Amino acid sequence: MTVEVMRTSACAALLPARYAERFAHLDVMEHIPARLGLLSLYPQTDQIIKDVLDWIEQSFHRLQ
Repeated sequence: MTVEVMRTSACAALLPARYAERFAHLDVMEHIPARLGLLSLYPQTDQIIKDVLDWIEQSFHRLQ
């Protein structure tokens, strides 16, 4: 699914090299920025997903 989204949009994604190598139409980015944003789409009513994303964000803030 990730490859299809990349193919049909102007979005980039992180893929394992061994997986990405199967798709000749993908270009490799040699220098990835140190900080990457995270886009998450989920139903507003799904509190469990929101809680998990909040927990992930808080975990990264503690590491800095």
